[in-house]
Amino acid sequence: MRGERGVPKLTRKKASLREIAKKIKRIDTQRTRKDIIERLKQLIEIAHGFATDKNLNPNVRKDWARLEAYLSQTLNSIARTYDMMMIKRQVEELKRIVDQELGERA
Repeated sequence: MRGERGVPKLTRKKASLREIAKKIKRIDTQRTRKDIIERLKQLIEIAHGFATDKNLNPNVRKDWARLEAYLSQTLNSIARTYDMMMIKRQVEELKRIVDQELGERA
């Protein structure tokens, strides 16, 4: 049965938290982060070009420099998260290998 607006009720679909978690895990957040990092790099280059353009008013250049700094901070934050996730994946893979090896020896 559907709700008032034609949206299936979660209870009718028997969706468990585990099923929802599996769907969320399928989202490739690392790839998304990588794409965002690439776009930020492009925007930083553009902002830097305007910030260093001697033909622009100093106040305008200052605004572009501020934007460049903000974009760089954002990039740094995302890159740190990306690195942490990569390390986490590697540790999980190592744990899996160790568990597999110990399981085979037992």
